[in-house]
Amino acid sequence: MGDDPGPKPQMTSVEHRYEMMMRELSERNETQIRFFRWAASLGFTLVVIAGGVLAFVFNGSLNAIRVELREAVTIYVNSVITEGTQGFKDIEELSSSFRRATEDLAELQATLERLSFFETATGPVDEVPPAIYARLSELEDGFWGESATDGVDRPADEQYFEAAVLLQRAIDAGLQESMDPNEVFNSGIIASRMGFEAEAAKLRTIAFSLRPTPDHRATMLASEDMFGIRYRIESGVLVRDDAPRETVRSEAWNSMLLLVGSAGMESQTQVYSQAANMAERNRALGYTQELAERLESVTTDRPDLVTAYTYAILADLETRSGGTGWREAFRHYQGMSIALLAEESPNAPIYDPTVRNLLSRANFVGELNEVIEALRGAGVDLSRALP
Repeated sequence: MGDDPGPKPQMTSVEHRYEMMMRELSERNETQIRFFRWAASLGFTLVVIAGGVLAFVFNGSLNAIRVELREAVTIYVNSVITEGTQGFKDIEELSSSFRRATEDLAELQATLERLSFFETATGPVDEVPPAIYARLSELEDGFWGESATDGVDRPADEQYFEAAVLLQRAIDAGLQESMDPNEVFNSGIIASRMGFEAEAAKLRTIAFSLRPTPDHRATMLASEDMFGIRYRIESGVLVRDDAPRETVRSEAWNSMLLLVGSAGMESQTQVYSQAANMAERNRALGYTQELAERLESVTTDRPDLVTAYTYAILADLETRSGGTGWREAFRHYQGMSIALLAEESPNAPIYDPTVRNLLSRANFVGELNEVIEALRGAGVDLSRALP
């Protein structure tokens, strides 16, 4: 058996009240942190949906908690004044306790300040939409940062939680049609870049529902292909389709091919690029060849839709498919693209994307100098594509 440590020194009544007070405050702070960790472990799919949940978890607004903190310290100070006059030793002990209380309070206040975004991010939907996209754009800048513990790039907890809450507010606002469709769409793009893929898929579905453009549809189909999950909106509520994942992916691809066959100049950069990304992800299923065949059919069946970007993507696909004669095919489509680009307005929506794609693929196959020379020879403006 170990040595008997002897009786523990008894705490004064003031010290006891201080101990109980700080324990209560610390437990409340721990409840907040545990809630965040629990929510994060669920991928934030159950993150604060209504103010009632927030009020239940945090026992009132942050401002109310700040007031309670100040009141608690005031009570403690008053206790020091009324009970701390018996002697020098008592005053010294109380002074030490008060210093600890001040340090603990500062730490708690700092934690509350880090959570202050909840006061605006969880407000009523009709008050939040104008600021959601702007704030998400701010968060995206510097969202990924090197962790001080393991050196891995990841967002700080506060940024992650704020982004999750704001994305849920964007979903709610979109379903209530109180947020601009373009901002819903762009919020989905930011969500994907931040790693919130489930939220991104929902926002893309809502954006297409609000404004059914080819661009929005292409992005939605790409999301369905990536995750095998499809949503629909019924009576203002997002409902997940119960079709098997591979069925969702297959149907998304077939729909994308139809979209490719009808995309005009104003939507080709989004539709073609999303289709090319889908084809690349599913190369083993023959999607690259299928996309090339669909674009080739556009050049013969729908010449009114053919642009320099159409041939640029065909050239791109040839470098990905490989096989005998790929380089000759690449140069053929590249030449067709440059010829059309020479006649195109530099302000056309496909102009700069076509130039960038041609240069990127040429660099990949070791023919960058030759393509630059061909573009300049055709009078194509390279000022926005080259440093």
